[in-house]
Amino acid sequence: YSIEGLTITAAKYRTSGKTVTLTTSQQTDSTTYAITMNGVSDASGNVTTGQQMAYFNSYLMGTQGVLKFSYYGNLEGSSPYDLYDDARYPDNPDQVLPVYSFNSRDAFRDDAREHYGAVIEGLITPKESGDYHFFLRSDDSSELYISTDDDPENLEFQAEETSCCGAFEEVGADETTFAPIPMVAGKSYYIQAVYKEGFGGDFCQVAWRKEGDDTAPARLRPIPGEFLSSPVELPIRAPSWQATVQVAGSTGALNEPTVVDFGELDGDASYEFYFKAVKDGASTAIAGNNAFAIKLDQWNQQGKFGTTQFGVADNLFEPVAGGSVASVFDAPVHVVVVNDTGAGESRLYVNGSHAGTWGGNFVLPGDTKVMGARLEQATDHMGAGSVMYQWATYSGVLSASDISAKHAALGGGGSGAISSIALDSGSVIIEYSGTLKSSSSVTGPYTPVAGASSPHSVTPNEAQAFFIAE
Repeated sequence: YSIEGLTITAAKYRTSGKTVTLTTSQQTDSTTYAITMNGVSDASGNVTTGQQMAYFNSYLMGTQGVLKFSYYGNLEGSSPYDLYDDARYPDNPDQVLPVYSFNSRDAFRDDAREHYGAVIEGLITPKESGDYHFFLRSDDSSELYISTDDDPENLEFQAEETSCCGAFEEVGADETTFAPIPMVAGKSYYIQAVYKEGFGGDFCQVAWRKEGDDTAPARLRPIPGEFLSSPVELPIRAPSWQATVQVAGSTGALNEPTVVDFGELDGDASYEFYFKAVKDGASTAIAGNNAFAIKLDQWNQQGKFGTTQFGVADNLFEPVAGGSVASVFDAPVHVVVVNDTGAGESRLYVNGSHAGTWGGNFVLPGDTKVMGARLEQATDHMGAGSVMYQWATYSGVLSASDISAKHAALGGGGSGAISSIALDSGSVIIEYSGTLKSSSSVTGPYTPVAGASSPHSVTPNEAQAFFIAE
């Protein structure tokens, strides 16, 4: 391996057999590098011939969509005042990290660290004018300050968590603002949360809610990055066109539950499916492994999309305004689930439109069953006659416009459906309703099949052909 402009100092082969991690000399921010591979062997000993080249982007520095997280280690006690009294506070933290929502878990994803203090701070800019309540939760104790403008000198105490570990509380509790805070759309306000970790679990999160919103506090999520910015430049997340790359995808349609390879995924990821499902049981999965599943129909025939953490919880997507999370059976449907760790949520898109949200995150890497769940067991399978026309996984967050374009490329949107596909004397027989369309590519474009009527007979004399009905 070689990278023009960089020195590769280490190469680590992962036991999965599909990934090599390269460590390089210091990269320049906002730079595109070319990596060249030559003479690389696969697991069977076959050596690649000629040079193989790919491109990647280095880290990006910026202030938008990120808050400053300052860490002060080796600090006894469990009160923020133990941090205030430390000589390092506020100007000399041991480490500064980015967080992409108002959530310390973006910086420290586990509870491995003990006896420290931390500050999360930056600017919050509402998109709508109104009165806002703020909600604080932490482990251990914490305090929340909000300025009347973008100047940290004007920070005012607003809320505190004096113990630990609870959910966001209803207005009136110490962990919420005393009164709603009037805010103007487009105006930035400095905001700061200070928390102190003793031992055990550790986190700090802040949510907000506009007056008139009746969302229960326990269902609120940490404030997402789209409203946040940092007072100093920090590594930021790349825009979706840069960060979202297809990792794996189908090579043809599937007619039964099948274990496939979703590729190396971690953190932000998007999962795309185009299928027709036939109901066959009290629960139906789109895809899953032994730990997690994306559900077309949640357990006990609830008739709604959801997720299942096996042995832990069954979750439902909550519909957004104008959206529907109702299960779709017996018709082709395009489904995308976006795992957005920065927003602390997963979003459901059905036929190109944002349908619902689940306040949780997940990852489905490597071996995963489509049209069902659990790798070895027949769990939540789609019924006979179901078809997975295509699937794909992406590293990063697909945008709403990305997803709408992918749905449009399928040629979907009509009311037709393919009801059966069968072989008869060497021909493929397609029964359908609506207008039958075909394409040489699974992603289209699709054009009407001239003179077609149901049942339609196709002589298999091409390398591949794809059909939809709408």
